[in-house]
Amino acid sequence: MLVQLCKTNDSYNVLGKSITKVSEIEINLRKDFDSIYPSLILSTDETFNYLVIPGMNKKYYLDNVEILAKRLKKYSFKLDVLETYKDSILASTLQADSTNVKMNGVRVQATDEVVTEYIELTTNLNTESILLVALGS
Repeated sequence: MLVQLCKTNDSYNVLGKSITKVSEIEINLRKDFDSIYPSLILSTDETFNYLVIPGMNKKYYLDNVEILAKRLKKYSFKLDVLETYKDSILASTLQADSTNVKMNGVRVQATDEVVTEYIELTTNLNTESILLVALGS
């Protein structure tokens, strides 16, 4: 499988990163390959901080480098969710009022257990805007 070693100067929380390909290499994936937190053992002098696996449509941040031998290193990566799923995120729609949120047919009902936080938006809400909200504990 072909992978691309890349560089980016953009922050992890940026959608639409500027990614520059440094080089491409052919690798063989093991059966137990972790597609969320993969690691690769490479012998390369290339300087990179980002990985793209076109055959899997996945993009990753370089998370850690461990030196195993003179030139042999173990590179650990973390899935870049924003870039990997950018097209789906940008194609999603959101309808909201003070008590209900409807996104792509999924309805979330506000309850007393929901903590409401207010943020100041610097956009005109009369125009189409992108607002990404992550719900979790």
